[in-house]
Amino acid sequence: MVQTVTSALGLTFQVTHQRAQIIHLRYHHLETGGWPVVMPPNNSYLLTFDDNKIVVGATRTDEVEFDYRNTTAGIHEMLGKALEVAPGLDDSSVIETRVALGHILLVFFRLLVLYNSLMGYS
Repeated sequence: MVQTVTSALGLTFQVTHQRAQIIHLRYHHLETGGWPVVMPPNNSYLLTFDDNKIVVGATRTDEVEFDYRNTTAGIHEMLGKALEVAPGLDDSSVIETRVALGHILLVFFRLLVLYNSLMGYS
């Protein structure tokens, strides 16, 4: 689909598939709804919601066309990174794990350059 659109514009881009895995946790000790988003330097994030819910993410695996599985390696990576910055989450319950699939436009910035030049921006 992405390649069809870019071809119609006369543009050629390299497109690849990517899988992302996330984990939903329940933290039983405190209400988490007002907590800030945490984006540590280890390429992960912690996002909180009401009802003591915390989302930990995300792994990113390239070149996995339509592979919708959660993997033990992905779960291990995410929990390890989360506990590295928030060790108190070690007593949380795992509610569920999820997978998202998508296409990644590796050189998307070319569209921005084209748009900027058409609009007269430098």
